[in-house]
Amino acid sequence: MTSNRNVRANAQKKKPKNLGPTTAPKQEQLIRLLRRPSGATMATLIATTGWQPHTIRATISTVLRKRLGLIVSSVQNKQGVRSYKIGKR
Repeated sequence: MTSNRNVRANAQKKKPKNLGPTTAPKQEQLIRLLRRPSGATMATLIATTGWQPHTIRATISTVLRKRLGLIVSSVQNKQGVRSYKIGKR
Protein backbone atom coordinates (compact mmCIF):
# COMPACT_ATOMS: atom_id res chain seq x y z
CA MET A 1 0.00 0.00 0.00
CA THR A 2 1.32 3.46 -0.88
CA SER A 3 1.27 6.32 1.52
CA ASN A 4 -0.53 9.61 0.89
CA ARG A 5 2.82 11.36 0.74
CA ASN A 6 3.95 9.24 -2.26
CA VAL A 7 0.64 9.72 -4.06
CA ARG A 8 0.86 13.51 -3.65
CA ALA A 9 4.50 13.58 -4.73
CA ASN A 10 3.73 11.57 -7.88
CA ALA A 11 0.74 13.77 -8.73
CA GLN A 12 2.87 16.90 -8.43
CA LYS A 13 5.57 15.46 -10.68
CA LYS A 14 3.10 14.74 -13.49
CA LYS A 15 1.77 18.31 -13.71
CA PRO A 16 2.98 20.13 -16.83
CA LYS A 17 5.21 23.11 -16.31
CA ASN A 18 3.19 26.31 -16.47
CA LEU A 19 5.06 28.92 -18.49
CA GLY A 20 2.46 31.54 -17.73
CA PRO A 21 0.31 33.57 -20.09
CA THR A 22 2.53 36.68 -20.00
CA THR A 23 5.52 35.35 -21.98
CA ALA A 24 4.11 35.56 -25.52
CA PRO A 25 2.56 39.04 -25.19
CA LYS A 26 5.82 40.37 -23.76
CA GLN A 27 7.74 38.86 -26.67
CA GLU A 28 5.28 40.53 -29.03
CA GLN A 29 5.87 43.85 -27.27
CA LEU A 30 9.62 43.32 -27.58
CA ILE A 31 9.33 42.61 -31.31
CA ARG A 32 7.06 45.62 -31.85
CA LEU A 33 9.56 47.92 -30.11
CA LEU A 34 12.53 46.50 -32.00
CA ARG A 35 10.76 46.95 -35.35
CA ARG A 36 10.44 50.71 -34.86
CA PRO A 37 12.71 52.70 -37.20
CA SER A 38 14.75 53.94 -34.25
CA GLY A 39 14.80 50.54 -32.52
CA ALA A 40 14.72 50.46 -28.72
CA THR A 41 17.17 50.99 -25.89
CA MET A 42 17.62 48.51 -23.07
CA ALA A 43 15.94 50.98 -20.70
CA THR A 44 12.85 51.09 -22.94
CA LEU A 45 12.72 47.30 -23.19
CA ILE A 46 13.07 46.93 -19.41
CA ALA A 47 10.34 49.50 -18.75
CA THR A 48 7.97 47.85 -21.22
CA THR A 49 8.44 44.20 -20.27
CA GLY A 50 9.52 44.46 -16.64
CA TRP A 51 12.28 41.94 -17.39
CA GLN A 52 15.87 41.99 -16.18
CA PRO A 53 18.52 43.00 -18.76
CA HIS A 54 19.94 39.48 -18.97
CA THR A 55 16.47 38.10 -19.74
CA ILE A 56 16.02 40.58 -22.58
CA ARG A 57 19.44 39.77 -24.04
CA ALA A 58 18.71 36.04 -23.79
CA THR A 59 15.33 36.48 -25.49
CA ILE A 60 16.92 38.46 -28.31
CA SER A 61 19.63 35.82 -28.73
CA THR A 62 17.63 32.61 -28.44
CA VAL A 63 14.04 33.39 -29.36
CA LEU A 64 14.35 36.18 -31.88
CA ARG A 65 17.61 35.27 -33.60
CA LYS A 66 17.77 31.49 -33.35
CA ARG A 67 14.14 30.34 -33.22
CA LEU A 68 12.42 33.04 -35.29
CA GLY A 69 15.39 33.77 -37.55
CA LEU A 70 15.12 37.55 -37.16
CA ILE A 71 18.13 39.77 -37.75
CA VAL A 72 18.68 41.87 -34.63
CA SER A 73 21.42 44.47 -34.67
CA SER A 74 22.75 46.60 -31.85
CA VAL A 75 24.39 50.00 -32.15
CA GLN A 76 26.01 52.09 -29.47
CA ASN A 77 25.70 55.88 -29.79
CA LYS A 78 28.26 58.51 -28.74
CA GLN A 79 26.82 58.67 -25.22
CA GLY A 80 27.33 54.93 -24.83
CA VAL A 81 23.64 54.02 -24.98
CA ARG A 82 23.04 50.81 -26.91
CA SER A 83 19.93 50.41 -29.02
CA TYR A 84 18.63 47.22 -30.60
CA LYS A 85 16.72 46.97 -33.85
CA ILE A 86 15.24 44.24 -36.04
CA GLY A 87 16.66 44.61 -39.54
CA LYS A 88 15.61 43.30 -42.90
CA ARG A 89 16.67 39.89 -44.15
